Amino acid sequence: MSTYDGSFTGVRELLCELLRLFYDKGWVSGTGGGICALEDPGRLLLAPTGVHKERVQPDDLFVVSLGTGEVLEPPKNAALRPSEWATSSGRSSASAAPGR
Repeated sequence: MSTYDGSFTGVRELLCELLRLFYDKGWVSGTGGGICALEDPGRLLLAPTGVHKERVQPDDLFVVSLGTGEVLEPPKNAALRPSEWATSSGRSSASAAPGR
């Protein structure tokens, strides 16, 4: 059963729940694959890179600008890194993601 309650906290929890589900189904490997979700207009929640996806917690997510890829809010754990896609200087906009 989903924990999504319509709040920003709920979006974060749902994203982590989906990562665990995707891992359990074999759709992503431990540190491979990624996921993001629209938190608010212009703001993406982004899972960190190099972390076992089934272990990602809501406080591990980055908030990234949809337009620029700039990290707006880092996670509490300063050792985590955002996906290279999000911080790529050659990326013109987040709309390029589906074709990657």
